[in-house]
Amino acid sequence: MPSLACATVPNKRPGALPPPAAARLWRRGRRFFVACSVAACGVAFTVFPPLAAGEPASKKTLNLSPPFGLRQSLPLPVQGTPFDKLRANGFVQEVPKKIVSLDLCTDWMLARYAPPERIAAFSPMHRAYFAPWMPEALRHAPTHTGEAENILRLQPDLVIVGQYNVPLLRAQLQRLGLRVEILPLSTLPDAVPEYERRFLALLGLPPERASLPP
Repeated sequence: MPSLACATVPNKRPGALPPPAAARLWRRGRRFFVACSVAACGVAFTVFPPLAAGEPASKKTLNLSPPFGLRQSLPLPVQGTPFDKLRANGFVQEVPKKIVSLDLCTDWMLARYAPPERIAAFSPMHRAYFAPWMPEALRHAPTHTGEAENILRLQPDLVIVGQYNVPLLRAQLQRLGLRVEILPLSTLPDAVPEYERRFLALLGLPPERASLPP
């Protein structure tokens, strides 16, 4: 009579899956890999659309339209592009017509460069620190209260603020869907013209209006 030990599988590892279960696991893993590959190809062709026939490679653009976060396609960034080329390269959105400032510095920049009809509101500090070089017509220009609800009612298409000012307010406005541009602080006199050129680019104004280096 044969021994019962002959019915066991020799050298079977403890915990090893039987052949049918292992095959099912392999097929599931293969299907998952194929699905991921197809999804990755779809994302690649959406973000990096193929070039049309005869189209030079320099014209290739990033398609970052929803659901990828931005409203429009932007050209691939060029390394070392200065701020005075932002408008020429298409990095600036449509020209804003209702601009709101959140701090005194951007108040003065708006008063210096922006047409009055495009200023929706200055910050609450505007009237308390009215500069003598400003046009008298701006003395009683509209101001906001510094509250998100008040700014939202103005329906601005651009909100400008300095790098270190009102971080909670600007974050709240961004969550509400407003376009908030944060200007970095100029720490050296030589950096002021670059700061002004970036500001002018955001407003859709010629960068040649920026101040000359000291």
